[in-house]
Amino acid sequence: MKFFFAFWAVCLCLGISASAVKGAEPVEIKQGEYRAVVSERGLAVYHGETRLSLGSYFTIFTPEYKGSLLSYGAFWKSAKVRRWPSGIEATADLPGGRVRYRVDVQPDGVDVELGVILVAGADRGPTEYAAFQIPPDLVAGGTVQILNVAGAVVEKKAVPETPKRGGMTRSGDVMRIHTADRTLEVSAGNGMGVYVFDARVEQYGARRGLWVFSGIPAAPSYEVMVQRRLRVLPPPQPRPEGVAVFADGSPVTRILVRKDAPERERLAASELASYIEKICGRKLTVTETDGPVGSAGDFVFGELAVSTGLISRKELKPMDRDGYVVRVERNRGAVCGWRDLGTVYGAYALIRQLGVKFYAPGCEIVPQTETLTMPACEIRRKPLLEFRQMTQNLKLGHTPSSDQGNPREIGEAGGLVHAAAYLVPFDMYHEEHPEYFALQKDGKRLHRDPKAKRFDVHLCLSNPDVQRVSGERLMILMDKQPDRTFFGVSQGDGHAWCRCEACLALDTVPGKVMTDRLITYVNAVARYVVKKHPEKRILTLAYTTATSPPPIHVKPEPNVMVQFCPYPGRVFCQSHFFTCEKNTGGYEDIQGWIKLAPDNMYIFDYPRGYKIWYEPFGSFYAMKEKMEFYLDNGIRGMFYCGVPTNFKDLFIFVQSAMHWDRNADVEALIDEFMAVYYGKAAPFIREYFDTMHREVVERQVHQMCEGRCPGIITAELAEKAFALFAKAEEAVAKDRAALHRVRAEKFCVVFADLNERNPVNGKLAVSEDEFARRLAEFMTLGRILRRSIIGRRDDGIVSDWLYRICRIRTQVKPWFIDPLCRRMVKAPEKTFARERKLFCQKRIEGGLLIELDAFTGCLGPSEYSHECETRRAVWIYGPNTKTPEMHADFELGKALGTGAKLVLTGQDDDKPGVVGIEISINGKPVFSGPNGCRQNGWSSREFALDAGVCKAGKNTLRIRTLKPSASRDAGWFMISECKILFGGRRLKE
Repeated sequence: MKFFFAFWAVCLCLGISASAVKGAEPVEIKQGEYRAVVSERGLAVYHGETRLSLGSYFTIFTPEYKGSLLSYGAFWKSAKVRRWPSGIEATADLPGGRVRYRVDVQPDGVDVELGVILVAGADRGPTEYAAFQIPPDLVAGGTVQILNVAGAVVEKKAVPETPKRGGMTRSGDVMRIHTADRTLEVSAGNGMGVYVFDARVEQYGARRGLWVFSGIPAAPSYEVMVQRRLRVLPPPQPRPEGVAVFADGSPVTRILVRKDAPERERLAASELASYIEKICGRKLTVTETDGPVGSAGDFVFGELAVSTGLISRKELKPMDRDGYVVRVERNRGAVCGWRDLGTVYGAYALIRQLGVKFYAPGCEIVPQTETLTMPACEIRRKPLLEFRQMTQNLKLGHTPSSDQGNPREIGEAGGLVHAAAYLVPFDMYHEEHPEYFALQKDGKRLHRDPKAKRFDVHLCLSNPDVQRVSGERLMILMDKQPDRTFFGVSQGDGHAWCRCEACLALDTVPGKVMTDRLITYVNAVARYVVKKHPEKRILTLAYTTATSPPPIHVKPEPNVMVQFCPYPGRVFCQSHFFTCEKNTGGYEDIQGWIKLAPDNMYIFDYPRGYKIWYEPFGSFYAMKEKMEFYLDNGIRGMFYCGVPTNFKDLFIFVQSAMHWDRNADVEALIDEFMAVYYGKAAPFIREYFDTMHREVVERQVHQMCEGRCPGIITAELAEKAFALFAKAEEAVAKDRAALHRVRAEKFCVVFADLNERNPVNGKLAVSEDEFARRLAEFMTLGRILRRSIIGRRDDGIVSDWLYRICRIRTQVKPWFIDPLCRRMVKAPEKTFARERKLFCQKRIEGGLLIELDAFTGCLGPSEYSHECETRRAVWIYGPNTKTPEMHADFELGKALGTGAKLVLTGQDDDKPGVVGIEISINGKPVFSGPNGCRQNGWSSREFALDAGVCKAGKNTLRIRTLKPSASRDAGWFMISECKILFGGRRLKE
């Protein structure tokens, strides 16, 4: 293999001696304080006299763990090992593939590289790679941190005393284990992350410990590499312990909570202690007590502050539910919330008084001083919204998941949003009580389709027993999660509402608008639980055309909070306010709801694109305007169904501020945030931000959460943005965190530019060489940022997307470690010219298959499964939409004579009437009229091709609709297969 011979050529040139070693024998290497031993137990690593790793292993299994293709044990038994003074490289050819394992011991750490090539046609299953197995005594009492590529801590977790087998952390670019004696660091190379697996259980015998784990993205015929670096970080320079004093100069001596204080009160107290230490170095421990408190030097949290008279229940009463009182006097202090969650928010308010600024995870300002003076202050505050479901960031005042009912945490299905699966479980009741479930249009009660990928529970909401069972089940959940406030009661997701006479009789508009039916059901459940749990909030959804309009005959009970959803069906634009022409239906609905039930209204909003994640989404100022409208109209809660990918942390920061301050100065907040978050790049990023959002307004760019959302990044804006990002990257070249954040925004622009203007769709605004260079930039950024997918479901597969835009395809997962990407980054123009396919087609018996990826101008390829066999398909809508035509290029060796046919396998829309289409090849008409395919199922139709329609060389097939779509989900024509049959003649090669 090339890498093997190249390595030894370098060794010879440099005069490095190498000796062969039998693979079954242990090999020991030492440099400075580090020593490594490679043996049948894998890699053992020592630092001085301390053993850092017990060993290691890797296994590439066959599907469903039924065997293995490659394993470390088999590899080491037959490996050929070459050794040099600082390391080894071992290679082995095995039945399942080839393995290269390299260990390089340096004075400052140990580098490990695992390279794997599976044999052609290998059927790969799961993979496991424990690069290091860290002994349990080394991590006892320690803390694990996971950092991203920018060096920000994305997860911090204490090593639990009691082992629990399984993944302990999320994946990241760096893992650090901090103990009293040392910090152990494992960093990942080439974009493959690491996470911690807790293997401190008996079944692992002598290898018990914390394993640094990852998968191996192995692929047939392609070399993939996983790189790791293990080192012991030098101990931090000891910081002199400063002092923390009150206004009168007396020291802060105790931070106190009551005995058996709830977890949130302890969190509040520990956070104050932590930030005091960060600011001045003074270490304080949190003490639980029932004894006398409130003397000079005491800082008291939670109910202990009330029981000792430092804060009164009377002054807390107006803070209902998440408000707090902070009181710092000349020589003592106290923080308490109306409930324990408010105490946490109060602690962070006090920490901000100390000069700390919270912007985003991994981005905050903490002042440094030897003497910290706790300023005398009194803060009384509560949020404008009682429910703030966003990203669980308590520092920014969000409602945590621990305040929301969650059946999954008690081992059952369902959730806060679509709760029917928990309230009346299908498997528990459907055999004995099929009448509990929705009557479908086929005349049967809800049943599972074995071919369907998804199953949603839909209930017969008019059934009194369903209402009773739902109430009983909700009561069980409330009893098991007594500290939580918000619980979901709603219909299942999707369109399969019950069609029985009793349900239809409740409807606002029978079978079309079911709001009265839903609220009748939710009210019945709410009345069932209110006597025992009057403080709980019951959340339901006003969602899609089915329940977006307000009810006519009923009102929600006082404990029912209706989450109005500005969602397609009634709202089609998330980049503009409700007064946008595409949102008038939703605007009418929400005004009706506010008039009907002004005290019962929450919002469930959609400020991002869900289909393709990295298309810049212009909802920032629309959400600002909507939030002002919500606050002005008494809306009491917000649920964000995700946040935009572009300017994500800025969006969260500004919206969070608006939850607590009606007069928040948004422009000032943007400037403050950007100055800290992007550092010296802030002016350039602000200019791009302003330009992008200005164009959303001036060009009226309408973006909808559920569809593709092109249009913001024009060719002109792309050029301006790239120039600004070049300046931004230069400005923060030495600021690792800021550079990472700049690149995250740049990635969205690069993606959008490639997606909207590429050689396949014929809209290139630059040369193909420049396109290749931008494609290489996408690959570079994708690897740095570890963007493994770019959208939801099959829309997010990067290899498919690359094929759609430029006819190249990666073979390895994750895509950015594919050798093709390395070649593209190194030589973009040459690699692009060499690797791309001009046509997307396959030879089949008797003709040619035009692959779905060949079609542009349409929606898809995506899987479609509504009341039909699941297939990948592409589809078009009427001439009044953005996707009225699809076209595909194909190549023939010679012109086709008589007898040739175009064969389409497709499906008509599931609405009344038949969609008319027009088909042409090379501009010559082939067919015009009803498409001839059936609804709710796939069928094929043949179209005769006259002699001479298809010529030698490049041909273009076009299919377009004839009449406008009556609605957004009507007037479509879909195909799952397209073939050209030659009429008995063989195609000339």
